[in-house]
Amino acid sequence: MESQYSSVLSSIRPINTDESSSLSSNTNEEEYTHHQAATGVFSSNHSNGAEHFDEDDEEEEITPAELIEKLQQSWLNEKFSPELLEHKTPVVECIIEQIKHMENNIRSAKKGDFRIAIHKLELDRIKYMLYSYLRIRIKKIEQFASSILEEDVRRHSNIRSKLSAEEFAYASEYLKNVRAHLTSSVLEHLPSNLQDLNEAVATVPRPDMDKFVFLKTMDSIKGILIDDMTNDGRNEIIDMDKDDLYIMRYNPIKSYVNSGEIQLI
Repeated sequence: MESQYSSVLSSIRPINTDESSSLSSNTNEEEYTHHQAATGVFSSNHSNGAEHFDEDDEEEEITPAELIEKLQQSWLNEKFSPELLEHKTPVVECIIEQIKHMENNIRSAKKGDFRIAIHKLELDRIKYMLYSYLRIRIKKIEQFASSILEEDVRRHSNIRSKLSAEEFAYASEYLKNVRAHLTSSVLEHLPSNLQDLNEAVATVPRPDMDKFVFLKTMDSIKGILIDDMTNDGRNEIIDMDKDDLYIMRYNPIKSYVNSGEIQLI
């Protein structure tokens, strides 16, 4: 199972701190042009111990602690949401750069310094969140590859892609291999009129958007429409105060998760 993740995990390269880097620079530009407009560019500057985080063309200077908090929020949202969320490659790449600096600091520390053990524990915690976040995304991509790619093709040009360029390449290759395996192992042995893969696979796996989730509001939110699943017209509009805790269906609040106004827990 580990080999399924290795290609994607290894494709996330370290940051060159002397220049800005495009999130799709390791991919074929002609094949993934549609991702270039949907992914942000960032640069890293460690002279003041801070990161310059640039997403959607708005540069924001954040501290390492704030960067780790962004990773934790992205990890929890991805872990508890039924669907694949927008990729956070700028956060991932900045975290990888921070990990490199922390490892260098540990190697250069004096032997016997009691702070080394504390820094190693913190480093292990950050690595766990990072790799768990990436594995969760890969698992969802494998589970819903067809519907994710279908949604990516249909999306409007001004809407951010949920997939990074590396994830798009992985999803495309994974779906291609699955289709080839089904064709060679099953369809080729059926009558010619039954060898249409689209007809053989009647339903494409899709995430359960009505799954119940626990959530915490990060800001006050007004006018959330909670539609009635019984279709008897008894819809409800609710207001949420900051730091309130709720359990409800994911579908009505999915846009607030992507905007950061709601945190899944």
